[in-house]
Amino acid sequence: FPVTITITEVIDKLFPIRKLDLAQSREISFGRVIEQNQQTGIVAALDSQDNFLALIENKLQGSQVVAAPILVKVSE
Repeated sequence: FPVTITITEVIDKLFPIRKLDLAQSREISFGRVIEQNQQTGIVAALDSQDNFLALIENKLQGSQVVAAPILVKVSE
């Protein structure tokens, strides 16, 4: 029998997880930055329903460190 797992289960094994609130989820889904991650490196962003939204990473933007999307899930 083939075993199926969700994208969120796979992401959880590969990256640290950051749960986003509605406002943060909206910003990330449009490719905009949000406040920086607590973790370093690439972090998986999930919405309040545990749906995968994006891979994000801290970047220096001007004089401020922000979490910027590096890969965003396309809405169907």
